[in-house]
Order: sequence, then structure tokens, then C-alpha cells
Amino acid sequence: MFSPLINKIVESLILRVQGIDHEKCIKCVECVKICPLSLFYKPTTKVGEKRKIFFEDPHGNCNACELCIEICPTDAIIVNNNPEN
Repeated sequence: MFSPLINKIVESLILRVQGIDHEKCIKCVECVKICPLSLFYKPTTKVGEKRKIFFEDPHGNCNACELCIEICPTDAIIVNNNPEN
């Protein structure tokens, strides 16, 4: 068991996904494909139509695996390492 201070330091280093920067996002859907918890989604579209991708985690289920951050070609994943936000 670590001390509360060590736990707080470790928590502050974990990158938490907050959403997607739609200005940077090229809608490649790599985040949708790679997220093991299916927290990214793209609404149903007509063939060939490119719609926004969304991140939704209302229950805080994201396990901070950072796969989406690594795979995003345009750094469009918005992260926050502040556990209070």
C-alpha cells in the first residue's frame, strides 16, 4: 500500500481523455476502432459521409490505457491529467 502522497502523484501522471478536438479530428475512426471499452463512437452515417466522432464516458470507465492518444494521427484527443476535472 502506497502513502496517500504517492497515490496522488501517480494519479496526477495518468492522462484522462476529456474529449475530441473537432478542429483537429480528421474522422479517421482509429480511436473508435482501438478503444477497448468502446468509449468513442461515430453516429450512423450515409455511405461516404464523414461525421464527428464523439467520446462519452459518463461513469468514468476509461482505464487510461492511452491507446487512443497514441494512434490519433492529428493529436485530436483532449486529455487532462488533473483527477479533479
